[in-house]
Amino acid sequence: MDSKAPRFILDDLLESDVLDLPDQEGRHAMQVLRMQFGDTVELTDGKGNLAIATITHAGKKHCSVAVHERLSEQPIEPAVTLAIAPVKSMDRMGWLLEKLTEVGISRIIPVITDRSERRSIRSDKAIATMQSALKQSRRCWLPEWQEPVSFADFWKQQNENVFFAHCMAGEKQLLSRCVPPGQPCTILIGPEGDFTPEELQLALENKAIPVSLGEQRLRTETAALQAVITVHLLNGKL
Repeated sequence: MDSKAPRFILDDLLESDVLDLPDQEGRHAMQVLRMQFGDTVELTDGKGNLAIATITHAGKKHCSVAVHERLSEQPIEPAVTLAIAPVKSMDRMGWLLEKLTEVGISRIIPVITDRSERRSIRSDKAIATMQSALKQSRRCWLPEWQEPVSFADFWKQQNENVFFAHCMAGEKQLLSRCVPPGQPCTILIGPEGDFTPEELQLALENKAIPVSLGEQRLRTETAALQAVITVHLLNGKL
């Protein structure tokens, strides 16, 4: 495999061995990268599949390829989900989505809390940011992006361990000491102003496990990335 070959995303990767790149990807290949007939490209569908292909038609805005090798990448196991209150700055939120995609994560759930600084987020921009990071990091699994949910509705869809990171007083364990290796988990990170006491109570009623990320006071996006990396290290994934 030519590891230096540009990588593109193609949803219908498995449909045929002769494929057309999507318009945006085709324009990037032809007009920005100046690719030509016979050049090698890598294609992924973000679902673990990878194809090595050669350009067979190179127009100004159109690019066709012929697949000559197919590979696959195993998903992240155990699955790791991050539930997070979106931060106010989209630059900071974009940075987080980029880094999460690079280190690998199964699913991202924006959760709207009482103190959330941002109460909506454009899914198309979030997915585009993750797709760009996926290509740059040469991974094959795009994180599953879920539409934002309220804090109350979040608990209606949980069926696995939820580790609830907060800064309020009360009994907590370090995340690194309570995540059971080899089991899927969800990490819940709140807004800059933390969760409310009422939200803490609701989390406890839903059997969430209160955790601390250490003595330092971290920004929301820093706490989220640290938590995910901690779980990966415990599972031997980094």
